[in-house]
Amino acid sequence: MALDDRQLDPRRFNSESWGGPHAGRGPRTGRRGDEDIREDLSEALMHDDYLDASGVEVRVENRDVILSGEVDEVDDKLRAEILAQRTRGVRQVRNGLSVRSRDADGLGPTLGMDVSQA
Repeated sequence: MALDDRQLDPRRFNSESWGGPHAGRGPRTGRRGDEDIREDLSEALMHDDYLDASGVEVRVENRDVILSGEVDEVDDKLRAEILAQRTRGVRQVRNGLSVRSRDADGLGPTLGMDVSQA
């Protein structure tokens, strides 16, 4: 039997009703690939207004994200990890980011702690 206009419920196609009982359920082949995850996370890092991610490298292996490189602040390291955890399809995050020291004497950027001896 073919569908006609009388059989379609207009509420199902209204943009305000996208939170229905099956929201977020995709096809069985809906598992995201590593490249999709890497692209989405790279976009999120690039568009974050509070994070300079120019020193961050993102790798994805079997849906596990590996962050490496350097950031300016301890907060940036945590922010990058949170963005990775929020990326759809990510199974686990390994945060290998290090924090650059801004001062020539080796003092940490935010707490004034000597991190050169650690």
